[in-house]
Amino acid sequence: QVLWAYREALNSPAAARDPALRARLASYDIRDWIRRLPWRAGESPLSALPEYEAPLLDLWTHAAFDGFWRRAGLWAEGFHHRFPPVAGLFLAGWYDDNAPTTVDNFAALQRLNRAPQRLIVGPWTHGGRAQAHAGEVDFGAAAPLDGNLAVDYLALRRSWFDEQLRGAPADPGSAPVRLFVMGGGGGQRNIAGRLEHGGSWRSFTAWPPPEARSTVFHLHADGSLAIEPPAGDPAPCRWMHDPDDPVPTIGGAIQSGEPVMVGGAFDQRERAEFFGCTRPGRRLVDRPDVLGFESAALGREVVIAGPVDATLYVASDGSDTDVVLRLVDVYPPTPNDPDGFAMNLCHGILRLRWRESWEDARPMVPGEIYAVRVELYPTANLFAVGHRIRLEVSSASFPHLDVNPNTGEPDGLSRGRRISTNALFCQARRP
Repeated sequence: QVLWAYREALNSPAAARDPALRARLASYDIRDWIRRLPWRAGESPLSALPEYEAPLLDLWTHAAFDGFWRRAGLWAEGFHHRFPPVAGLFLAGWYDDNAPTTVDNFAALQRLNRAPQRLIVGPWTHGGRAQAHAGEVDFGAAAPLDGNLAVDYLALRRSWFDEQLRGAPADPGSAPVRLFVMGGGGGQRNIAGRLEHGGSWRSFTAWPPPEARSTVFHLHADGSLAIEPPAGDPAPCRWMHDPDDPVPTIGGAIQSGEPVMVGGAFDQRERAEFFGCTRPGRRLVDRPDVLGFESAALGREVVIAGPVDATLYVASDGSDTDVVLRLVDVYPPTPNDPDGFAMNLCHGILRLRWRESWEDARPMVPGEIYAVRVELYPTANLFAVGHRIRLEVSSASFPHLDVNPNTGEPDGLSRGRRISTNALFCQARRP
């Protein structure tokens, strides 16, 4: 929301009327300002436009899920029962920040069974439905909406309205749910230098796909990821979180991030063009503040399609910290990528003082072990033979997600910072 608000201020009527004001706003080094978060009233690049600064800070500091958020227009889930019986067409991308609410709203309204609902999710960033790529990964000729699901976006919508409002026959190829399952490509680099991950459209009757079965993978203290649960009670896996050197964001479900960050699929490796990367070439999983849990090389294709979540047993030496998860499709080495390619699929975060309720923050007791559930974004991907499934655990993805200072201070108002030492338990009694 920080970068969105800044961009809106640049394009505001006030800036259009006052060239000097616009020049002042444009002169700010926004990347430098991002390093100074959290912003405060009168001490931000929006200070000259308090009508933009104040709402941003309101959003930031209202951390509890109270009446501020529980309003129609902000909280659809609380008002599904009041939606009229109107047909709906839901469209999103796996690398779109709106993907979770899009699929959740579709599923809820479909369950009410009062009018036809349809869902389309492609391998896109926000608004990138006409592209075959997202980030540095190409999903093939079938990926764009244009020329595949319809002649173009206008034709898709017109067909939908004709069907619902004018009684036109439904498209024979239509289905309640159309998902682009990423993966299955050759894994080479194309002429544009993008990884050919490929993918295809599949039809289902509902979300989550009824054909899918919930499958549990376990984290093991040796860094493996397997169906089998852990045995014994090995020592916990530990990682540190330094708010002054947070794990950087490399792609993902991001919108309104330019010029500081971009969305999409990327090799999870530090490079100079990504904000906050300090050692270009280093894999994120090799950072001391990231834990990696990886399956053996797959002997058969594995397709996932649906919601993703994790139940973890964690502890910290402070009163608060974050758990950030990232699901990754790990390619084996190739001539173009001799160290392999770790493609980000989806992410999730939980600020641990909100582990029990979004309404009431509860500080952690240092050293106490808590069972927490972290929801990741939905996804659909085919892990090819020879690939590995990896879950990365850390406490940051900055600047996409604001950094937890580990002090327990209220969101948006923190003054101090401390380094936290966190622990993840992978034991038979805490699987």
